[in-house]
Amino acid sequence: MSDTTRTDTKAIPTPLPLLMRRVRYQLVPVLTLVICTTLAGWLWFRRGGSVTAIGSVSSLQLHVNSKVDGLLVEIPQKVQIFQSVSAGEVLARLDSSHIQAQIQRETDRLNTVRRQIELLNKSRPRTPATNPSTPAPSTGIGIIVPQKGAIARAALAADTTDNTDQEFSETMSNPLMQNKFSLEMLAQNLETKITELEQKILSQDIKAPISGTIVAIHRFPGQAVTAGQDIMTIASEKGDYIVTYVRQTQIIQPKDGMIVNVHLRSAPRTLRSHVLAVGPAIEKLPPEHLRDSRILEWGLPVHIAIPPDTNLRPGELVDLFFRPHDTPGT
Repeated sequence: MSDTTRTDTKAIPTPLPLLMRRVRYQLVPVLTLVICTTLAGWLWFRRGGSVTAIGSVSSLQLHVNSKVDGLLVEIPQKVQIFQSVSAGEVLARLDSSHIQAQIQRETDRLNTVRRQIELLNKSRPRTPATNPSTPAPSTGIGIIVPQKGAIARAALAADTTDNTDQEFSETMSNPLMQNKFSLEMLAQNLETKITELEQKILSQDIKAPISGTIVAIHRFPGQAVTAGQDIMTIASEKGDYIVTYVRQTQIIQPKDGMIVNVHLRSAPRTLRSHVLAVGPAIEKLPPEHLRDSRILEWGLPVHIAIPPDTNLRPGELVDLFFRPHDTPGT
């Protein structure tokens, strides 16, 4: 009777399915709460306590224009929109036919003056010398006028000169042109003018100021342009930094070297960077940095270094997380 009673009071083991159900209903919720609380605290420490901002990669755009008035002409290599160009490459050219015609005209005048100087040098030995004891009267322009006897001898010698001397006498009928010094000065002035015109032709070529991509073409060959008028627009291929704005409502004082986490929107990763420079004054935010395009905002501009090994395009937007409590190298 007693043995039967001891056997009846022995504990029955809990089945494994019931035990697993009890763990699922009682232990799993507690563990989930603890893990979620720990993860939320870590995320708050990493993200919630830092200032979030939107940054955009700097985009440099330059307008290509002409320094003088002119007419655009075709160039051997036609430029098109979205074409990549290098610095110094010829993008447009102004008509220089009138300058070339002027150079040709001045060159002909220079050649004429040089021939006159050569003729003057050849004929001078045949010119009779004046009497040194009798001063020659001056005409007031630095030209020596021979005496009467010299005039007679010169007339006699003129009968035996060839056709070249006769042509020279007709060309040099003007007393001012008989002065060799005046001819040399005139030749020097013509050479200077021709050099200036040649340099002006070089300025007719309009070159790219930077390497980049053509994003807009405003004038085409056959159209007239004025000095300073835009012909095309070039955008740089790479950004130099990331620009963002810290609003006055954000409690942070950005400083040079402050750590910033850069979250790329084009790839699910976050990179470490730092502040390059802080602007001196509050500025109005550009449209791409506004939370609501209908509400104007102001903020302090901050430049942030582009993380290495990233292919960020100019104008690309990224998310920024300032880490004021972190130190460089940690």
